[in-house]
Amino acid sequence: MVTIVDYKKFQKEDETDFFVLVVQGGLEVVKSKETGKSYFTARKARVPCTFDEVMCKASIGTELEGSIKKVETEPYDYTSPDTGEI
Repeated sequence: MVTIVDYKKFQKEDETDFFVLVVQGGLEVVKSKETGKSYFTARKARVPCTFDEVMCKASIGTELEGSIKKVETEPYDYTSPDTGEI
């Protein structure tokens, strides 16, 4: 299960607003690479949505089927529209 815990507001290049929902997975036990000790954590992810701000606020606390997993991908280049930096 994942739970909607927050939302964030962003602005597109054309200056229109859009929102993403912040979802959080269940409790996980992880072993520290440095100390070898275990600790609890929960993964978070941002998911784009078509909701307005009112619906985003109302969605906080909603539980959904699923899980959050880290997936390895091929490297890719991204060019910043502001600076042109790759």
